[in-house]
Amino acid sequence: MAATTLAALGTFFTANAGTIAAVSGLAGAGAAVASSNRMVAAGRAQQRQQELQQRMARRQAIRQAQLQRARAQSTAASAGTLGSSGAIGGIGSISSQLGSGLGYGSQQQGLANQVGRYQQQASNWGTVGSVAGGIFNLSGGFDNFMPQGQKSASAPVPNYFQ
Repeated sequence: MAATTLAALGTFFTANAGTIAAVSGLAGAGAAVASSNRMVAAGRAQQRQQELQQRMARRQAIRQAQLQRARAQSTAASAGTLGSSGAIGGIGSISSQLGSGLGYGSQQQGLANQVGRYQQQASNWGTVGSVAGGIFNLSGGFDNFMPQGQKSASAPVPNYFQ
């Protein structure tokens, strides 16, 4: 009984080898596309995470600048020099440093977003290449370019571990 079942399975797989190869090739292509879609979603989530961190860092920098400005004004008022050029220049410097820091953070965020887009595009093109290669192999590969009767024979793979 077992031998008959195995023989029947062998006959089935031999008779349907082309169909099985096509289905497995399509499944592989579908998996590559699904993988690429998941990578896109992960990239977007990572970008949102970076933007959230950037917003939090901006708020913290603004908060620190406000505290430093208030301290400088308080110190200048208690010393009686609130309207002096030194106090005004020091307070202005705090605002200038804040603007410089926020600008740098924005540039870094923009570059990180650009890097993420380029990495995603590279991944997408890798998926396209993988799917195209699978379709090429399913359609017969390079054997289709050979004259009839001169199909390439698979070269044996050497086993160096024997």
